[in-house]
Amino acid sequence: MEWAISGSIGLLAAVIAIFQWRTQHQTMVLSLFERRSQLFDEFAQLYARYHTDEASLLLRDLGPLRVRFRYLFGEPVTGVLTEFDVLLKQKAMLEMRARQCVQVVEIDEGVANVNAIYGIPDKFTKACEPYMKMDQRLARTVPEFIDDWWNRRL
Repeated sequence: MEWAISGSIGLLAAVIAIFQWRTQHQTMVLSLFERRSQLFDEFAQLYARYHTDEASLLLRDLGPLRVRFRYLFGEPVTGVLTEFDVLLKQKAMLEMRARQCVQVVEIDEGVANVNAIYGIPDKFTKACEPYMKMDQRLARTVPEFIDDWWNRRL
């Protein structure tokens, strides 16, 4: 009789531990989603300043933002930010040449730069999409975990 009570207490403790682990996992993933969402909004605010600020100011703010994106998002998102950085540097050079009137700025070069920059939000959104889905919150059930472990073992 004592073994039945001990066994049921042990089983109850295991069930509670599993539920606590799942709750903690869901909390962690939700926190990660919130941090990514905040960073995504910061980039949207930075991009919204494209028409009002000079490229050099945007480049100054993009540097630290790229570092934070590197740790919360994958390589595709960082690649889009690198592309945006290169385009902003080109825009800064065009602005500098136009201000100094040292060299005539080619209209085609400026238009190509602007068109490429206008395409960044779509590329950025597509790159971020896999990281921004809330279906990542679902933790595997115990049978799914055991099945995955068993398949890896074989």
